[in-house]
Amino acid sequence: MSRTSIVVMARWPAPGRCKLRLADSLGFVTAAKVQKRLTAHTLSVVSKARQRSSIKLHLAVNGLGPLAAARWGASSGADQTWLQGCGNLGTCMRRVLLKLQRGAKLDPQVILIGTDLPSLVEADLEEAIRALHHRSIVLGPSADGGYWLLGLGGDLLRPLAIWPFASIPWGTDAVLEAMLRRAYQVGLKPVLLSGRQDLDRVTDLASWLR
Repeated sequence: MSRTSIVVMARWPAPGRCKLRLADSLGFVTAAKVQKRLTAHTLSVVSKARQRSSIKLHLAVNGLGPLAAARWGASSGADQTWLQGCGNLGTCMRRVLLKLQRGAKLDPQVILIGTDLPSLVEADLEEAIRALHHRSIVLGPSADGGYWLLGLGGDLLRPLAIWPFASIPWGTDAVLEAMLRRAYQVGLKPVLLSGRQDLDRVTDLASWLR
């Protein structure tokens, strides 16, 4: 059975270090509590998926130093923990992929997810893994114009010679459109998963609370 690396891109849930758009309405402390619950949910879903599939968990951390990040990764059951480093999201993701490639034999599939999706379930990860057996890119569209999952496989990881997501307008409502356009420009046809709603602003809380 082929192994899949799942990279959770996580920000340390401390007041003033996370969910700043949510903090504008709820305050730093409450926003950090929301981030803590979302992160715990994401890690729990990956942990459950590991019981049924050959999955290796990597934690890519923002907002902590290396020692504190290592302790967080160990307590979360991560196989490896890294700092995301500086730069935009695309730069951080590519850096993580290169670390995976340098550290050991790169797994046939790599899935990158954030910690902003309260509706994430194990079946989402399993669907993405199945899709990567046939395609090199899988994307989960989010309602705000971004994405909630990015899966990479095939020629993109042998080695990581092609990084199609340069010059993406990260943090805008044009992220998904730009990622799809770039994928097609390099001859790749992404699989799209079901659309979901990230939790970024106070207006996004309603569906979670229901």
